[in-house]
Amino acid sequence: MAAAQRELIEETGLRAELSLCGMLIVDAGETGILLFILLGEDPTGKLISSLEGLPEWVPYDQVARLPVVEDLPVIIAKIHGMKAGDYPFIGKSYYDAENKLRVVFD
Repeated sequence: MAAAQRELIEETGLRAELSLCGMLIVDAGETGILLFILLGEDPTGKLISSLEGLPEWVPYDQVARLPVVEDLPVIIAKIHGMKAGDYPFIGKSYYDAENKLRVVFD
């Protein structure tokens, strides 16, 4: 969590209480990716720009309209449906034989 806290501060100027929501295995061909998904609550500080860009708050219902990686709206919907005390999820993101994105959660 310490590394995630540092990245949050560096890239946004914000501090927040972070908790693990889940992990997602992204099947990216020969080299896979394991994505740790965190939720930040009660942020403090002032948003700043960084080399990563200018962060901004986006209402939940507008995320699907943004130019984001294809599985992000699915992941955010999963987080949005979680309740306090839920165990972190484990999922997998991959493209099937018809090249259609599949995101499955255990």
